[in-house]
Amino acid sequence: MQLSSNDFGGLAGKYLGAAKALLTWRQSHPLEDQSSRDQFNNAFSYMLNIADRLENQALQPALLGDVGVFVRPVQEGIQRAEAALEQIRGLPQVLLIVKAIAGMGAAVLNPSEERVNEALRTLDVALKSTSAV
Repeated sequence: MQLSSNDFGGLAGKYLGAAKALLTWRQSHPLEDQSSRDQFNNAFSYMLNIADRLENQALQPALLGDVGVFVRPVQEGIQRAEAALEQIRGLPQVLLIVKAIAGMGAAVLNPSEERVNEALRTLDVALKSTSAV
């Protein structure tokens, strides 16, 4: 199966949902110092960048390789990450999860079975290490 424009659009929507979950987390977790605010803002910007890149790919008429089989696991991974953001408290944990889901987006944009599987494993490790499984 190949990744279609609709698949890319759906994944972009998931990443925008994750960005919204980050904003929701931020509203209930004040960041006291400028360094923490900068780290959060960078992570949020990166998440929007991945969503934008996926959205741009959705507008391309060509199909990308045999990575369509990974759409559902990546979507489910992002949903698990969003749920985790509702439970965790510390910025380091948030950044770990953001890094993992951003890695999944990068793996989809530059697809290979090995990259996507590694990104999914990285998310699993991040979720377990934050005790938000």
